[in-house]
Amino acid sequence: MKKFTLAIAFSLACMSFGFAQSAENQPKAEASAPVSEEMKALETAYNLAEYGYANDSASALIMAAEILAQTPTAPLSSSSSLSKKEGTSATAESSTSVEYTVEQLLNDAKALYGKDKTMKAWAESVQKLVKSSTRGSVSGPYYDVDCASRNGRSFRYTISFYANSYGEVSVRSLDGCDYDLFIYDENGNLIDQDVSYSSNAYCSFVPRWTGRFTIVVKNRSRYAGRYQLTTN
Repeated sequence: MKKFTLAIAFSLACMSFGFAQSAENQPKAEASAPVSEEMKALETAYNLAEYGYANDSASALIMAAEILAQTPTAPLSSSSSLSKKEGTSATAESSTSVEYTVEQLLNDAKALYGKDKTMKAWAESVQKLVKSSTRGSVSGPYYDVDCASRNGRSFRYTISFYANSYGEVSVRSLDGCDYDLFIYDENGNLIDQDVSYSSNAYCSFVPRWTGRFTIVVKNRSRYAGRYQLTTN
């Protein structure tokens, strides 16, 4: 019993020392952040889009487009806090996947609803919503669509996050590939990851102070694929 107690005490001491080191040398994001309303909305839209394409449902695609129109997003390339992307990009092999954007969803919905006047009116109202809303604002969330090579090859982004504000990153597979997601601080310390067997991935964290973080997307599948990354 005494040896067991000493072992626990030693382990706790090591843990305390490791925490002090990380707190001193890195803006480590300790707290687990809840999913924001914006991310929930985007996830709902993506799920509807997947359902719409799988079931040839024009209404699901239009609903997904409407949610996206009401949740302003901007390309990552328009963010002043984003450094140049690095890594291995690839052309997805025989991929027929599409981007989950308002324009793409409405165009594909149109091919499905044909001459249905009700669906047409709904789609047109969503299109007007896009034109009149603040969609395209660079205030975030941001998104990027790209291809990743197979067998664990990675794609990297470096993005600034504000202190004491929830940072969120999600990766949506557009063709069934299994993607893993890793978040590193500016010192190369891993602060969050999602390595589940799900094709999609999500990480959230709370930086202690403003800094630059590296987002790594890895394709674990045996074939190249396309993904849509979203960050707040």
